Amino acid sequence: MAVFGELSDDGLIDNGDQLGGGGILESGVYDAIVKLAFVTKSKSSNAMGVECHFDIDGFTSRETFWVTNKEGKNYYVKDDKKIQLMGYNIMNSLCLLTTGFPLSEQEDEEKVVKLYDFEAKKELPKSVQVFTEVINKPITLGLLKQIVNKTVKDDSGKYVLIGDIREENVIDKFFHTSQKLNSS
Repeated sequence: MAVFGELSDDGLIDNGDQLGGGGILESGVYDAIVKLAFVTKSKSSNAMGVECHFDIDGFTSRETFWVTNKEGKNYYVKDDKKIQLMGYNIMNSLCLLTTGFPLSEQEDEEKVVKLYDFEAKKELPKSVQVFTEVINKPITLGLLKQIVNKTVKDDSGKYVLIGDIREENVIDKFFHTSQKLNSS
């Protein structure tokens, strides 16, 4: 069974556009190749996401899209309405545009890949659940360059601002490479 096979967007309200992190290029539209897409889990909750690596003409862009919240749901409730998580929405779009099938129908396969280990401060082989059908597929990324406040974890484990800024890119939308259309 697909790892996110229980999720559906039936009855959910689109949450609109939101932002999330990685790499530094100018804002724009970039053709890319999906190099890796694998399941990741939060270290502090039961939230699950998909970390994606993209090759943009030799530049690697990486971003994690949080598909579920700490309760394992792909939505949150606001004013008694279920609103889909942006990470679910954008990953579903990537899957539809590269394979023709939604995230809930993507089969995953255990593979060993080299990933950066923050404790070891280098790449190490790790076993992860990979979405093999999206790998090496072309996709066009709508990237935004943004300036954000830096944060660090305090003694209670909460992130707090440290009064410094950094630049980052976030993937705002995916588009079909040849047709330049998105999935919405």
